[in-house]
Amino acid sequence: MTSSFNCISWNCRGGLSFSRKQRIIRSLVRTHALSLLCLIETKKEIIDDFLVCRLWPSLDFDYCFSPSSRSSRGILCIWNKNLLSPVLHSITKNWISLGCLWNSITFRFTCVYASCCSSERAVLWDLIKSELQVDSNYIIIGGFNEILRPSERLHCSSFSSSMRQFSEFINASNLIESPLQGRFFTWENSISKSKLDRCFMSEGVISTWPNSFLSALPRNFSDHVPLLFRSQVLTDWGPKPFKSFNAWWEHKDFNSFVSDSWISVSDQPDFVSKLRSLRALIKNWNLNVFGNLNHKLASTLQAIHSLESSSDFHDLTDSDKEVLSSLHSDSFRFSKQLESLWHQKSRVNWHLLGDRNTKFFHSVASIHSRTNLLTEISVDGSLFTSPIDIKQQVSLFFKRLYKSNVDVPFSLESLEVKRINSIQSEALTAVFSEDEILHTLMSCATTRLRAQTVLIFSSIKERGLL
Repeated sequence: MTSSFNCISWNCRGGLSFSRKQRIIRSLVRTHALSLLCLIETKKEIIDDFLVCRLWPSLDFDYCFSPSSRSSRGILCIWNKNLLSPVLHSITKNWISLGCLWNSITFRFTCVYASCCSSERAVLWDLIKSELQVDSNYIIIGGFNEILRPSERLHCSSFSSSMRQFSEFINASNLIESPLQGRFFTWENSISKSKLDRCFMSEGVISTWPNSFLSALPRNFSDHVPLLFRSQVLTDWGPKPFKSFNAWWEHKDFNSFVSDSWISVSDQPDFVSKLRSLRALIKNWNLNVFGNLNHKLASTLQAIHSLESSSDFHDLTDSDKEVLSSLHSDSFRFSKQLESLWHQKSRVNWHLLGDRNTKFFHSVASIHSRTNLLTEISVDGSLFTSPIDIKQQVSLFFKRLYKSNVDVPFSLESLEVKRINSIQSEALTAVFSEDEILHTLMSCATTRLRAQTVLIFSSIKERGLL
């Protein structure tokens, strides 16, 4: 049994009866070991077992569908019945909603195909929002036929009312979008591109599957790209880079510890070796002194609970009250440090959220981690996907960037430089005459100043200073 819940949503634009598209779909199911497949815009009013057998490579399937209307719309969901036993919640012309059980994990899965009409989409958002209120764990994937910001559509520069309605629906439903890797636009034709296909999740799903991943696959014979969702993707990128957390500096002994540690590594041969030794000392301090904040907070709260429970039956002694006061102080300090830790990881300001919701910051930190993830890199037309190759190409790029280059990357030979003739050159080096000086002075003065200039000039000439 696969350890990952793998699902593909694809607006296939019909053509399910053609062997070419059937082979593509079968290949997607087999290659990615799918648990669930969602096909949008099937353009089929009736779907039977014979057709699904042509799409799913084995007989371990079950399915449900929303029929098309006059060769438009239509949704088909096929799943591996050995892995999933979904309970059908609802089927409409715009979505199929399933209650799924995966390895003891319960969640609601909804495949959406929104209308091209903005007024119909507004009604759809309200209907989906009411459906989501009954569950805390849900995944919504499919074609929403709407964007959230102008940058998600080519040549779009302003917000529309339908975009604002879509954004309000996302915020009201507490949905968090899974960042798409591999592509930015998911739909394109000869003149336009847009991000119309998306995947949203609730905080519960993100907490359950912190390593989930959404990637774009080749378009094949459609104007939409397939979206591949995987619940578990673990890639070994080697040791994680060392990071300093603000919560460490709030510890009363951390400043002095860093100072003493830096003195202790002063005998290292170079600066890099000193930093490596200091990093090892700080990691050891974090493990043995700073400790696990979650464990410390839980232990402190348990101790507070025990003392407060005993106060229900007898009065606390003065020493017990002092201990209880100290425990409350420790609880506040651990909570503050824990919030600071997740705040720094998520990079979200407290005043934007309005309250201190650590679970929210867990979710945001996970989203940031997936957003910053490099799955592939293209260098000079070559695509690199393995962590070793990606790290090597990044290292080579910065080595070339900061390497000194003795060759001058430009030349002045092609520039047209204007030249002066010999007469102009001689005029520039000629000695100034008295008449030229007097003429220049006279040309830049008023009538009164001219007379004064003549007197001054004559006096200078008589004294032989000129």
